[in-house]
Amino acid sequence: MLRLFRRGDFPAAELPAFTAWRAWGRLINKFGRLPAESGSDSFDASVRRVYDEKTEERSRPAGRTELHSERMPEMDSIKIIADSTCDLDPALTRNADLQILPLTITFGSRSYLDGEEITVAQIYDLMRKGVMPQTAQIPYERIYRCFKSCFENGDDFLYIAFSSKMSGCCSLARMVAQELSGEYPGRKFAVIDSRGGSSATGLIVLQALRMVRDGLPFDTIKSEVEFMPEHVEHVFFVDDMKWLVKGGRVSKIVGQMGSVLNIRPVLDVRNGLIKVKQLVRGRKRAVQTVADEIVRRAEVFPKQLIAISHADDRPAAEALRGIVRKDLPGCKTTLCHIGAVLGVHIGLKGIGAFCFNSRPKDYKFV
Repeated sequence: MLRLFRRGDFPAAELPAFTAWRAWGRLINKFGRLPAESGSDSFDASVRRVYDEKTEERSRPAGRTELHSERMPEMDSIKIIADSTCDLDPALTRNADLQILPLTITFGSRSYLDGEEITVAQIYDLMRKGVMPQTAQIPYERIYRCFKSCFENGDDFLYIAFSSKMSGCCSLARMVAQELSGEYPGRKFAVIDSRGGSSATGLIVLQALRMVRDGLPFDTIKSEVEFMPEHVEHVFFVDDMKWLVKGGRVSKIVGQMGSVLNIRPVLDVRNGLIKVKQLVRGRKRAVQTVADEIVRRAEVFPKQLIAISHADDRPAAEALRGIVRKDLPGCKTTLCHIGAVLGVHIGLKGIGAFCFNSRPKDYKFV
């Protein structure tokens, strides 16, 4: 059950408003499921439709048959693939062989590939001007070309995908990989549901890249990466309810109530879906709540890398980082922007923190 308040969150004089807040809490929980594909109610159905259409196109006679070489490289290599919902400090992956599949950002009638044709800074700038973008999954052909290139080059690969309950990317990628695998039976691959996004996926990707660098075999890396989504934590807050109103996540009345009462919903991710954990009053308290919660969840594994992400509010993110470092001695921290797709859904000034709640078997500081 959603806990709407805790002792000390609100002055006693405002207790009569709690009845309205309970109703508000029930309504706000509607945005517990935030699909990356704006306006989509059934990912699997839409994914299957796109997949079937593209498969039919390629099954038509093309006038020639391509022959695939049986030659294999002397040593197998492993590619790590993520998508543009994965948030990381670029400095951490500057020399890594990481491939990123872009989701799509749409303004009006124009669409852009996230991170390739439009930047996070450009999207935030448009949002500050009141423009509300729409988002959609990775184009089918980008997934197909990426996976086919890996197979043709004799590479095994792991794609660590955005939560399958918030996007169709994971389901579509699995279909494409299965289709191509019949042509390259000697190759290994895995499409792994991260059950989240942002820097939580980033922490998983960093460990996968490090294991590849250390020369671990494919099956070991796959097993480790499959363990991590069950043990990675997301805690973040939405700064302004207007973004949820603009995105159709909550009603205008609910958004207005939240603004008047200075409410910040604190959220986390459970079973691949965003859920409201609690409601707090004021931005300072929201930052402290996120810090307290991520420290609590990381306390059994304190010597790890804690990721902090922000939607265009670095000073507040630095304040959060300072609290985490003070309360969790031995940890390291990394800080970056929340990417465009997730930034569109939580709005400007949102801040999150991410960690593991249990130590992966082969974990190392990156």
